[in-house]
Amino acid sequence: MVQTINKRLKNRSKKKSSTKPWQTKAWKQQRAVLIKNASCEWCGSKEFLTVHHRHNIRRIRKFYFNKVARALIKYKMDVGEIKQQYKTYRECICPTCSNRQKIGQRIKNYFSCKYCRNRIELSWVKITRKRELDYFLSKLGYKQFIKEYKDEINRILTLNGIPDEPNYLNLNEDTMILCRRCHFANENGLSLCPVCKKKYMGPQYNRCYGCLPDEAKKRIEERKKVLHENY
Repeated sequence: MVQTINKRLKNRSKKKSSTKPWQTKAWKQQRAVLIKNASCEWCGSKEFLTVHHRHNIRRIRKFYFNKVARALIKYKMDVGEIKQQYKTYRECICPTCSNRQKIGQRIKNYFSCKYCRNRIELSWVKITRKRELDYFLSKLGYKQFIKEYKDEINRILTLNGIPDEPNYLNLNEDTMILCRRCHFANENGLSLCPVCKKKYMGPQYNRCYGCLPDEAKKRIEERKKVLHENY
């Protein structure tokens, strides 16, 4: 009992002692240099400044990394370099358009042909069972594959001109200076209105509500009234 308590206390002390990147001395020094005599890139404020990671390059890298990884899984499974796994499915021929198509696992009585959209009763057609390679690995299997072939995937990305992922500890890479208010808006998917540069707007708008023309405001108010009356 005493030993288990001591282990738990040690684990807690380890968790508490682990420092985050923004808690390190080097990080704070970089931040101090960047925000000195700087201003918010959105609103121009010079108060409560923070360094915000854009994550643009990181998003691009992650997108292409997963894309290359999926293609590599398919190739290596086709040539037998990794363990092949199969999935079975049902198949039939539409009696109307004669197109061959798969039958979903949950379908029990009937379904609609994806080509001619006619209803097909399962009792009308001959059902055959087939199998094919299943290229979708489990979560654990995908992690193991990435661990084993990470260098090969990165080599392919480099050959195709995909930029390397920036160092999170280097605040000069893929970052921007924002004030506390604009940083909060950015984290919630909002951006600063380019007209008044005071209020914020969603990504689907080109300006805030206050900067809209009077006609646009009237249309919005009329739409709200209609919705309110109907619901």
